[in-house]
Amino acid sequence: MRRPIPLRLDPDQVRDDAVASFTRAALCIGLAGLEKSRPTEVARRSFTDSRLELVLRAAVSPTALINTPALTQVAVALLDALTPQSAGVDLLRRGVQLNFDGAAQISVPGIALPSATFVGEGQAIPVARRRRRRARCSSRTS
Repeated sequence: MRRPIPLRLDPDQVRDDAVASFTRAALCIGLAGLEKSRPTEVARRSFTDSRLELVLRAAVSPTALINTPALTQVAVALLDALTPQSAGVDLLRRGVQLNFDGAAQISVPGIALPSATFVGEGQAIPVARRRRRRARCSSRTS
């Protein structure tokens, strides 16, 4: 007996749909601010996205990465979606990336270079020790 192949959602399509809903919600909030109307009204007349109204009407406490880890995934997906259109986003993606893995705060080693001083002609260059510091990175947004 042959069994049908189960339908599997394409992960890329799921991510693209989530980013589209998030982006449309941001657009609706911006347009509503300009038009002095409600974001849900703008969404109803502009888009047919079924999840968009859920995103707009969700009542939540102030959002921070510490209490909404899913927001981190949305931020990464949004950066991925904007990379082809934005050189700045591409530069951010190529820079230093830190992984908090659910931690609220991590320590990152850093080096503070001493300030340069004027050296007179024929004088010896002073040697200064490098100071090392640990920078604290927090996942909170305020």
